[in-house]
Amino acid sequence: MEEYSSETIVQIMNLTPCNEDPRKWKCLWRFASGIFGDLRSYYADFPWNDYYFHVRDPSLCAEGITEVIVSSMEVYIPHFYFLNLNLLNLGLT
Repeated sequence: MEEYSSETIVQIMNLTPCNEDPRKWKCLWRFASGIFGDLRSYYADFPWNDYYFHVRDPSLCAEGITEVIVSSMEVYIPHFYFLNLNLLNLGLT
């Protein structure tokens, strides 16, 4: 298993792929290895007004913005998904 130095920042997020129980799936993000210049350029060049800011429903606008942010994070920040079976075995879910 890979060891992480104190400079490596990671975040675990709950996800719900394939309609599974959201408490089982996790995503580990390795922010220290991200390509943030390209991510910043992507956000700057994205046509936000054409897609989301003309929508009158704030919930739909937020959902669309979240999709863009998460999908671009998946491209520019190394990550992997895993089943958190330890929580299930300990009965903590």
